[in-house]
Amino acid sequence: MASPIADPFAAYHGVYTSLYTVLSAEHVHQLEKAIWLKKTGQRDAARTIFANDLAPVNNIPVVIIEQADLEIEAGRWGRAWRLLDSALKELADVHADLDLPQHRLMMMTREMLGIRHRGDHDSAAREIERMRQWLCDLPATEYTDVQTSCISRYVIANMLSRLTSSYQNPLAEHIPRNDPTVVLSEPREPWSGLHDLRRSLTARGMFNEANNLFRVEINRTPPKDRGPFFEEFLASIADLPTSHGKHFIESAVRLQWSTTFFQLHNLPRAKEELALSETALNTWFAEFDISNTFTVPALQALLCEKLDFVGDHKVKLQVAEQFVDIFEKTGSSKTGSCLSTAAESAFALFESTGDSDYMKKCFSLYDRLQRYDELESEDLFDLVIHRNSLIDVTNKNMVDRQKSLEWIDGFLDKYDYFRSPAEMESLHTRKAMLLNGLRRFDEAKEAEDIAERYRSVGPSFGKWLHISFSNSVAPGNSTVEGEEYDSEDDDDGVFFFSPWHSVVGDTEKTVATAVNFLLDWSFEDLMGGHLTVQEFARITGIPNHLLGDLQDADGKATFDKIKGNQRENVLSFLVPSDAVSDVSQNIRWECTADWLSSAPKGQRNKRLYCLLMLRNARQYHFSNKHFWDLRIIELQHLLTLYGKLPKPIRDATRLMSQWYCELSQTYVALAEGKHNLQDPKTHEALLEADKYCDLAVKALRNEYKPNLLGIQLRFGALITILKIRQLEQQLEQASGTTDQPTCQEQTEEATSRHPDVDPSTLAKEITALRSAGLEKLKECEQIFTISELEASWLDDGLTGLDGLDGVEHRQRLSAFHGSFYTIYNAITLLLVEREPSQDTVNQVWGWVQKYKARSLTRTIGMRSAIPPSLLKLILASNDARPIYEEMLDLQKRICEAKASARFDLRQQLDAHRQRMRTHPLLRRLIDLREGTPLNLSKGQSDIAPIETEVGMPIVLVDWFFLPAYPNDAGDRLLLFTARDGSPPTMDVLTTKIQDVYAWQADYLSTQRLKMEEARHRFDAMLGGLVAPLSHRTEENEILVLCPSNTLHRLPLHALSVGTRLTEWGDDVPLALNWRNPVVYIHSHSLLRSCFSAAEHARHSPDSINARFLSGIPEEDADLFGAGRDSINDLAHIFATPPMIDGTASKPDFMKAATDSRLLHLHTHCNWDMGDPLDHHVEFPWLDEHFIDEIPDDQRARDHKLTAREVFDMTLLPGTHVNMIACQGGVTEVKLGDEVMGLVPALLHSGATSVVSTLWSIRDPDGAQFARLFFESFLQQCEGERADPLEALNRLRGALPGGTETDSASFVDVALALQYAVKSMDPHGRAPLLGWAGFVLHGFWQFSLPMGEAQWLKHRHSDIQS
Repeated sequence: MASPIADPFAAYHGVYTSLYTVLSAEHVHQLEKAIWLKKTGQRDAARTIFANDLAPVNNIPVVIIEQADLEIEAGRWGRAWRLLDSALKELADVHADLDLPQHRLMMMTREMLGIRHRGDHDSAAREIERMRQWLCDLPATEYTDVQTSCISRYVIANMLSRLTSSYQNPLAEHIPRNDPTVVLSEPREPWSGLHDLRRSLTARGMFNEANNLFRVEINRTPPKDRGPFFEEFLASIADLPTSHGKHFIESAVRLQWSTTFFQLHNLPRAKEELALSETALNTWFAEFDISNTFTVPALQALLCEKLDFVGDHKVKLQVAEQFVDIFEKTGSSKTGSCLSTAAESAFALFESTGDSDYMKKCFSLYDRLQRYDELESEDLFDLVIHRNSLIDVTNKNMVDRQKSLEWIDGFLDKYDYFRSPAEMESLHTRKAMLLNGLRRFDEAKEAEDIAERYRSVGPSFGKWLHISFSNSVAPGNSTVEGEEYDSEDDDDGVFFFSPWHSVVGDTEKTVATAVNFLLDWSFEDLMGGHLTVQEFARITGIPNHLLGDLQDADGKATFDKIKGNQRENVLSFLVPSDAVSDVSQNIRWECTADWLSSAPKGQRNKRLYCLLMLRNARQYHFSNKHFWDLRIIELQHLLTLYGKLPKPIRDATRLMSQWYCELSQTYVALAEGKHNLQDPKTHEALLEADKYCDLAVKALRNEYKPNLLGIQLRFGALITILKIRQLEQQLEQASGTTDQPTCQEQTEEATSRHPDVDPSTLAKEITALRSAGLEKLKECEQIFTISELEASWLDDGLTGLDGLDGVEHRQRLSAFHGSFYTIYNAITLLLVEREPSQDTVNQVWGWVQKYKARSLTRTIGMRSAIPPSLLKLILASNDARPIYEEMLDLQKRICEAKASARFDLRQQLDAHRQRMRTHPLLRRLIDLREGTPLNLSKGQSDIAPIETEVGMPIVLVDWFFLPAYPNDAGDRLLLFTARDGSPPTMDVLTTKIQDVYAWQADYLSTQRLKMEEARHRFDAMLGGLVAPLSHRTEENEILVLCPSNTLHRLPLHALSVGTRLTEWGDDVPLALNWRNPVVYIHSHSLLRSCFSAAEHARHSPDSINARFLSGIPEEDADLFGAGRDSINDLAHIFATPPMIDGTASKPDFMKAATDSRLLHLHTHCNWDMGDPLDHHVEFPWLDEHFIDEIPDDQRARDHKLTAREVFDMTLLPGTHVNMIACQGGVTEVKLGDEVMGLVPALLHSGATSVVSTLWSIRDPDGAQFARLFFESFLQQCEGERADPLEALNRLRGALPGGTETDSASFVDVALALQYAVKSMDPHGRAPLLGWAGFVLHGFWQFSLPMGEAQWLKHRHSDIQS
């Protein structure tokens, strides 16, 4: 072996030696030393030379250029850009000649860097044109070393501009100028002048310059055509002295050749060239005695290339992480690509194994990659590309979509100067994708519009890239062994899917696009001899008498005139309107499909993709028409076609799982609605549905599509229900109990399938099916719950998802997930058990609790402050306190961080919350925030502390409406009761939902409610709704009622549970609220947050600061005087000014609502079922002197307070609101018992309890209720007498010492309401209108400081006396 070369500087290593003339010999030596250190990976040492030894000449262009090249080689694009930008500004300041070659090189390099570092393609386009004009007439033989570097930067800038924008300039691709002495028979290919320039450089002995140029030369040459150029360049360096880096250049060339073979899927040759490259590099190491080889950029590039050959993702991840550790220490430019590879492998492993540790690894790697892209390379181009990959992952997992949205908005805000069209289009497209997934359609449309604007000025991809789906998949997919290179590229270079981008998901537009292609392509093939005249006529439907005209010289013009008339003709057989098409239509369709499947060269991918899109559109068309048999045939064809498609189309679509889903759904459609599931066709349909459902679930797991997986799991449970019903019918037929008509043939068929029906065996099958279906539903519920909780936890005021937007967002998301259908399915399966066991009842109760108002409950829970008593326990716990404080620290860091930096912090907080769930005290906090269903178990009960506080037993009462399922007996209303430490009970009610609708239709109006008949019929028709409560509950227990569906509109408390004797000896119906205090709630989980707010108020020393407002204007006093008088009287009792007339405006109320915990309104209210968010209370019009100056829309806003506005208010914790207003308590009820109206809005905004009305009330009734309510309220205020004035002033802050008070006093507003309505119905016969409409929602204990309670009691006593 030859001895190592003693002096590595025996030959120049730089490529700008013509500029050395302005440097001293010592500075040249130091510059060459820095270049050598760069070449061997000792970047920091090179930087030290530039900072110290070359400091005196750091303003000389060649020094600046080489220093910038050092940073470019290290992948530090931002650092290089700033260096050049600063130098060029200084040159401009001293009026230097910027047309000098070295200055042009600096500018071209800066603009090339600016594309990636700043997204500035406009400056690059200007500089490219300036460079083109400078070099356009320069022959390749006359290029200097500087001009050669200029052309390298020029080519790269041109390519980056075309990749990121609509920039196109064909003239720019024809420099260097070709050799004018060579006569060509046809035009030269773009960039062919690069071959001439490289040959000229090698002929002049400029091998380093030629090697630098060769990288861009090969990039601009199609992969299939590169071989001769590799051979030619390698031959030219064969005699190069080793001291001049022969083996270094050979290694670089062979590495590029290996990459080319890899793109061509020729893995044996790729590995061969990679081995030769490694051998040459090792030879160079030996020649120059380089021992620390891992720092050398050339070896790092080779190692990354080797990584592409690793097919096992587990090995690939391990190796990539090892490389990252090495590369980070050496400041390598390959760090980013290795991090990206590792992250992709981690995600692939998660997809294939389901191991969440791999997903955590994936996110961790992407976090490191972001830090590298932002802080090290400062390559915003790469930052967006890498982030897009992560965004795609988060869109799939459904958990981190909002975090990704926040990142996108943060990026756009942080880098507001970045306007690269391709990257901006990709970000806004993904933003629209995420928003659509979150059901925020208006915002998604806005993002898509912005994306479309960028798309219109974005790049046009084609053959100029020298890639297609055939060769682009290879470097990113190491499992290409055995996949032959697919050289079928469409002739015009347009990707096969590009024309379909704007029609995806629109069947009508898809078919219209296909028709246009069919007409144009068929004419092309007719002219090209690929279609016969008969085949052309069959496809297009053009009449015979016109066919001859199409084949003459003006055939194209003739065709263009008549093809518009043929579109309907073609549509008639592509998407037939009848389930039974005529034979000719079927022949035309089969002919068309065969023709598209055998396209001429250069058209195959386009036409096969068109066939795929067309068949897919047909199956959707058949679905819309309910042509189920035709749809099944088309879907089967799609499955067959998919297996025969070229790999690029398969990789671009991945629709197999979707078709499996649709096949299973279509087979179920054949069975749904059939009363008898025993007939052969239905039986076979269920078997096929089950088979394809299993295939769909398996495929969706493999493709990691959790959203679709959840839907399909739920659909699998529905199939299970139908199969159970089928077995039940078999049992009924065997026992002779069925009432379904069954023909003899069907009976014989059923008997032949099951000749010996063993009831016990069928019962076991049913039990097994029931268990399997429930497991599917549990997994489905978990998938969607995680996504919904993510939306809830991001309600921190930073994402725009608080207030009404947050509630609506969660409701839309829950509705899209169809979580209510999951629960319907689960309860239906559970009730397959004819005599439900206690375990079954427990499970049904659990599912019901998950059903009720889950979005509202979670939203309110997220706004709830931690209860003081719980906080005290947490802070006193050595285990819980540090975990809690860590949570606070993470929340603080998130609030302080920029939006684009919050993603990882939020993920850390997610993981930390999982840790908190394992600690009992912290779990209570999580349950509060997430609105988790109440736990009633002994020792862990959520009800026990509330009972302890109120001093009375509590019974939770739930109604649940279970709609009829396919082939099921009918709708069912279920009634549940639950109490602390006892298992829940369940009753199937005899009352039907149709009875409820009938009573509401007949009696739920003011005129009818004041009739005695309405009350009598209420008990007669709907008494069954509460009948079980007569024995399920005891007198004086507090009943917390949670209605379902339309029951929210009923005064359930007014239904009778027996009879009672009046003091006059009459036997009258015993209304539920005569027997028990009654409270309503939209979900029992809300008790936690309401109780929590009440507890905060109990620990507050502040006055309740009661406010009483009349919205009745003075001019209406004759009609509504009772309400105005009531406000004056109550305000007098509480010694507070009444809010009436001039002091009762909406702004006055909004101000009062922020510092009062007792708000009483007597006013008008308006309910519009079409817009529940416009549910509003009214205030007096503004001063008539100014009213003409105010726009009409503002006048309307100042006159009313809507639910929409209330959602964005913040009330004091523990606030009680009395809303004596017509229909103030009415709500819209959606699936999932999601409610919307003023009461939910008030509870969301912080109210602990709200008294409202279910219908329009009379003014005197409202005033009477208020008087009686506060009579009980004041009677409940207890305590020893104190100096009234001193106590009141101290509590209201007029005197010092208000920070500490005696213990709080409590008023039970449920008892106050009960007292009022009992007093209004003393004889038990009063019409419902006057008293039954008043209802209480929330938590019933209202706290007030002891001193204030005492003062109120004596104040009331003094007034009465």
